This record gives sequence, C-alpha cells and structure tokens, in this order.
Amino acid sequence: MVCFRLRPALSSLCLSLVTVACGGPVPADGLDIDAVQASAPASMSFSRSFSTEIAQGGLQAGQAVQVHYDADRMYDIVNGSSSVGHFASAHHCYGYGCCEVQFSNIEMRWRTDEGTFVSTPLAADGTAQFILPTSARHLEVYFFSPGYDLKTWYCGCGPECGAQNRERAGFGLQRFDTYDSRFGENYRFEVSAPAAPLARRDDGQWASNWAAPSGIRYGWQWDANVWVDLLAPNPGEDRSVGIRWTVDGWQSHQDAMAQFEGILASGQAQWGVDLRPARRMQSCAWCTPDPVILEYAIFTESDGVRTWDNADGANYQISLSTVYE
Repeated sequence: MVCFRLRPALSSLCLSLVTVACGGPVPADGLDIDAVQASAPASMSFSRSFSTEIAQGGLQAGQAVQVHYDADRMYDIVNGSSSVGHFASAHHCYGYGCCEVQFSNIEMRWRTDEGTFVSTPLAADGTAQFILPTSARHLEVYFFSPGYDLKTWYCGCGPECGAQNRERAGFGLQRFDTYDSRFGENYRFEVSAPAAPLARRDDGQWASNWAAPSGIRYGWQWDANVWVDLLAPNPGEDRSVGIRWTVDGWQSHQDAMAQFEGILASGQAQWGVDLRPARRMQSCAWCTPDPVILEYAIFTESDGVRTWDNADGANYQISLSTVYE
C-alpha cells in the first residue's frame, strides 16, 4: 500500500509558540558562519579622529556587526601618555634616532546588557565581525592592546645610511597595556529589538513519482519532497522569507523562498516552503539505503538585512525516509 504525508491545512494548525534564538554559534560541521551572518551587516567605524559612526538604521538584535578600527588611535593614546610623547621619551625617537611603531595585536572587548565581556581579535586590516544576540538591547565596547611592535635605528648618517640601518633593524614587542575605552567609560550603544519574530512552525515530508526503472530487478525510485511551515512577519513591500538547505553536509546548498499562506488566530503570519523534490531516492528489496539528512536554517530579510534562525547553530534536520511510504 502506498501512503502519502500531506501538509496540514492552515485551519488545523496548533498555535503553540516556539522559542527561537537567531544568529547563535555555529558548529564546524554545520552551516558555516558566512551562511548565517546578515547579508548586509551593520557597520561601526572607529576612526583616528576619535569619532564613532554607525551605519544608517543603527544596531539591531540578531544582526551581524562589522567593525572597522583605525590602529593609529592606539598610537595616539600611547604617544600622549607623557609630556614629550611616550615613544620619544622611552626610545629616543627624535633627533638622529628614528623609530617605527606597529599595533598588530589589538582586540575588541564587547558585551551586551551588562553581561560577560567577549574578546574578539582584530584582523590585520583592523576589522572584526560578531553577531548581536536576539535578546540584546545595549552594546558596550572597548579596545585593548598588551603592547606594540617597535623598530628603532640610527638615521643621522644620511639618507642612504639611514635606509640601510632601517632595513637591518627588526621589530620587537614592547609591553605596554593600552586601552581605548573613552577614558574608562567604554563606548555604549543602544540596540533595537529584532525586526520581527522568526520561527520554524513545523516540517514534514511526502513521496511522489514512484517508478521501477527497467533493468533494475526489485528496485524502485521516488521523489522525497519536504514541506516547512514558518512563523514570520507579515508580508511587506520589502519582505522575504525562506530557508537555506542542503542534503550533502553543506558541501553545497540552495535557498528556497517561502510563500505567504495566511494569518493565524494569534495574529502571526504563516509562510510555507515546498521542496519538490528535495532529493530523488532509490532502494531495492535486498539493500538498506544510507540515511539522507536534510539540514536547513530559516531566514527573513527586510531592507537588505537578513536575520537567521539556525537552531542555536545545530540547524534544523529532517531524516528523509529510505523507503517509499
């Protein structure tokens, strides 16, 4: 007997709510970080002029944040630590003495809502990226460096001699704890609530297009189809909802857009995705097919900002049936 698993009608849906955590940590064997971060992260810039800028729209919970930090800020902070400048007074970087300073080990320390500080190293170009928790309403940031790399050489012997001395000199780490923290007050920002709730409502599968190819004795094939119901914001002029899915452990993936299906009694909007098919399956009378796991994460996008729910980094999973039901 052949049985089909049909998606339930909208009127019969249970209205229980599901707790979600968007933008959570992602395991190495799951959806990679590029896939879960917002397609248009907020941008925070800390320039040498000590002005701080946030991209239009501000910071939003569940969103990725791209940080741009000018390391010359650290240079100015350290050099202003004495009346004649720290580098000049400590290393004779004046007159016939020349020096070159680099800050290559700066880290950003940040926390939300008075929680524990998280340390995020800056890349060589002064950038870093992190994801704001969906519960965040306040962000606090400061920058720290345990020291700087210093090169000194004698440059009072003429341009050619000075250039040769510079070439021979090497950098050495100088321990000097340096904080860029707005004089101990830290940089503080307001974080707005997520654009809208996002959750998986339910999912399931059904089979279709059964066939017994000629030449395969006691063998058969069929389409394994998958449906996913989502709770997401109401439709808008610039609103899209969908899933990113894979059946090969994220060696490849596809995006499938959801269709708006209606408003529930709770006032939430339901969206649906159908994968027809998710995979062509095959089996035989004497073999046990390998299990096929479909993994997916869900997203909603508005005004160029994509918010994700990836089940706290584990991804949602459906084990595709290995027999035709």
